[in-house]
Amino acid sequence: MEQYFEITSQSSHYKEYFDYLEADEACRKAVKKFIEENNIHTEHYAVFGGALWIDNNQENREKYGNQLKKDGDDGLAAFKKTSKIGRAWTGLGIKEVHKPHVSFFFVDPSYSSRTRLFHVGEKLYCSIDCMNRSTKVKTPRGFIEIKASEFFKIIEDVENDNED
Repeated sequence: MEQYFEITSQSSHYKEYFDYLEADEACRKAVKKFIEENNIHTEHYAVFGGALWIDNNQENREKYGNQLKKDGDDGLAAFKKTSKIGRAWTGLGIKEVHKPHVSFFFVDPSYSSRTRLFHVGEKLYCSIDCMNRSTKVKTPRGFIEIKASEFFKIIEDVENDNED
């Protein structure tokens, strides 16, 4: 059963989400600064497992050689933590940032669920579809359940605004 919610500032998850956005932006800025300062050429990057991952292409393999781990994943390769760049990266103390997981907002949602979490301005919305439940999940404190039509109208309005 799918349910739709506005998450108000009365919920701790509201602050958690906007704190995540701030931390994510700070992480992105720090990564871009580090990449620029170290003259790293990459279109894509990731921060994962305490390492900086960059494009796993021939140019980077030639430039960084054994500084990169051999087992690149999804087109990216991580700098070894003991390499020159890896040590400089580790010294910055930049941690990976994770978006809050909607399933954990609810008591006993189910083991199989699909979720959405997004904001429009200062309003925060989520949906949860507990695919193996026929009953509603308990509405957490600070959540206001809304109709599906209202939820999808919000999404439609945002998409239309982005097209303009």
